[in-house]
Amino acid sequence: MKNTSSIPMYLDKKGIMEVYEASLKSDAVDIVCMSHNYQAVLGDYFDNTYAPRLYDNCRQTREILPQKDLKNASPESDRKKHQVRYVTTNETSESDMMIFDNKVVLISFSHESPFAIVISDKEIVNGFKVRFAALWKACEVE
Repeated sequence: MKNTSSIPMYLDKKGIMEVYEASLKSDAVDIVCMSHNYQAVLGDYFDNTYAPRLYDNCRQTREILPQKDLKNASPESDRKKHQVRYVTTNETSESDMMIFDNKVVLISFSHESPFAIVISDKEIVNGFKVRFAALWKACEVE
């Protein structure tokens, strides 16, 4: 059996920003944000450019953040459309995951070599959706 799936890789700040911009075209985005130091790679892009458009009520979001990481949480104005839950962990990871439009995006904020990969294989995407749903149920509600 031949696998025809491809996994594009987006390198450095510009590539990661391209993937974030693609998520803004979606009606729904699920996010696991474990990074605490994404600014070292993205500068002020995430907080000043991307986040205001992510939370502009054009799409539904569900975010899983480490513990009570309120600085990265969506605005409280519309918690039905922008839901947030928290995972308790002492581990750190400069990485994020997004699920949207039948794609999974894995982002590494490695200072040496930041990148994002986009996976569109149906079985892998479904597996990540199942994992996200299980983690969502297990997480602490705000």
